[in-house]
Amino acid sequence: MTTPSEIELKFEIEPQDLEQVRALAARRGEAGGSKRLETVYFDTEDRRLRGAGLALRVRHDGPRRVQTVKTYDGAGLFDRGEWECEIAGDTPDAEAVSRTPVGEVLEGDMGALVPLFATRFRRTVHHLKLSRSEIELALDEGQVDAGERHAPLMELELELKRGPAGALFAAARRLSKAAPMHLSLTGKAERGYNLADGKAARAQKSAAVTLAEDATVAEAFRRIGRACLIQFIENARLLRHSRSPSALHQMRVGLRRLRAAISMFKAVVGGPAAEAVKAELKWITGELAQARNLDVFLEDAFRPAAEADPDRVGMAGFGEALQTARTAAYDRAVTAAGSPRFRALVLETAAWIETGRWARTPAARTPAPAFAAETLGELRRRVRKEGKHLADLDAEHRHHLRIGTKKLRYGIEFFAGLFPGKKAKGRREAFVKALARLQEELGGLNDIAVARATALDAVQACGAGHAAFAAGLVVGGHAAETRRRLRKAARLHAELADAKPFW
Repeated sequence: MTTPSEIELKFEIEPQDLEQVRALAARRGEAGGSKRLETVYFDTEDRRLRGAGLALRVRHDGPRRVQTVKTYDGAGLFDRGEWECEIAGDTPDAEAVSRTPVGEVLEGDMGALVPLFATRFRRTVHHLKLSRSEIELALDEGQVDAGERHAPLMELELELKRGPAGALFAAARRLSKAAPMHLSLTGKAERGYNLADGKAARAQKSAAVTLAEDATVAEAFRRIGRACLIQFIENARLLRHSRSPSALHQMRVGLRRLRAAISMFKAVVGGPAAEAVKAELKWITGELAQARNLDVFLEDAFRPAAEADPDRVGMAGFGEALQTARTAAYDRAVTAAGSPRFRALVLETAAWIETGRWARTPAARTPAPAFAAETLGELRRRVRKEGKHLADLDAEHRHHLRIGTKKLRYGIEFFAGLFPGKKAKGRREAFVKALARLQEELGGLNDIAVARATALDAVQACGAGHAAFAAGLVVGGHAAETRRRLRKAARLHAELADAKPFW
C-alpha cells in the first residue's frame, strides 16, 4: 500500500477539440502507450464516503485490480491524498481499506459498500520533460455510467512526477495556449456522483467552506478561493453547453464571491498578481452582466406587466425587443466563457491561489480566527457607517451599501466554521437573518435602478416606436415602490446595527 499524494491538473476537452488536443499531446510528449481502463466506484447508500471527502474505487487494468482511495475535500484540489494497492478481487479489500481514512468512516461495516457508478475509457499516456521536471500527460476518452444514466468523458490529466508544483502550471500554460483546454476542478468521482444523483446538468451553488479552528490565513484563503473557483468554472461549463440562466447566475455569484474574498484578504494576498487576477475577474463578470440584467427584467418586470395587460399598445413589440437583446447578451456571455482569455483567467487564478508568493509571507501563517474576527468587524463597521442615512441615499450610494452587505454576508459564510459553539451559532443565525432582510430590500432597489437602463437599451436597439410607450408603462410605476423600499430598508438597517456580532 502506497500513501503518497498526487499533484495533478485536469482539463475538460470539448468533442470538437479532441483531435487537436490529441495531436498536441503526441507532438509535445514522448509516447507512453495506450490501454483501456474500467473503474468502479463504491460508497454506502447514504454516501458516507462522499460526505467525508473520500473516493474509493477499484480499477480493472487488464488482469490487475488496483484499489485506490483519494481525498477530494478541498484541502488540496491540486495535491490530493492517495492510498493505492493491488488487490485480488473486483470489490474493495477489507484489510487494505482499514489502513486508509475510509476504514475510519466505515468502522468495519464493509457490507454497507455498494457500486455506484463506473468510468470506462481509453487512456493514452505521454511523458513531458521540462528542465528538471517530469510530467505525465494522460488523455482519457470514454464515458461515465451510472445505471441508466451516461455522460461522455474527455479529459487531459497532467500529473507531476518530479519537480516543483509551479512546473505543472508552466506546462499547462504552454499546452492551453496551443489547444482549447478547460481547467476542471471536478474529478471523475465527483462527476460520477453527480450523474448517479441526477445532478449532472444542474447549476452549482456555492458550497460551504470548511475551516478548522487552527487554520492559518493561507489555508483559509486557499479553501475559500478553491470553492469559488469550482463554482464559477462548473457553471461556465454548463453555460457553454446549455445557455442555462441558472448557470449564468451562479457563475456570477462565484465570481463575486472570489472578488470579495480577495478584497477581504487584501492585506495578505494583495499586490500586482492579485490586481491582475481581479482585473480579469471584473472583465468576465462584465461580459455576463447584460444577460443577467435582462433575465431579471423579463421575469420580474416585463412578464407580470404583459400578463396583466397583454393587449397594451407596444407590449408585444417591447417583448420581442427584450428577447432579441437577451439572445445577443447570451451570445456574448457564452463566447466569453469559452474564450482563450477566460481559459487563461481560470488557469492563472488557480496558479496564483495554489503557488502564489503571498502564501510564503509571515502574515499568511498567522491564525485565521483572529484575522476573521478583525475582517468581519471592519465589514460591519462599513455597513453601519454607509447606511446611517439610508433613506436619503441616491441610487449610486445605495449600490455601494448593497455591495458592502454582500461582502459581509460572504465573509460570514466563509468564516462561520472558525467560530463554533451554540452561543456563536445562535448569534450568527440572528445576525444573518437581519442582514438577509436588508439585502432583499437593497436588491429590490437596485433592480429598479437597473430596470430603467435595461428597458432603454432594448427599446433603442429595436428603433423605439410603440415599444417605447410599453417600456415606459412597465418601469414608470416604480417611484412609489422605491419610496416604500427605502423606508423599510432604513428600518432594517437600524435593526442590523443593533444585532450582536458572533465573532
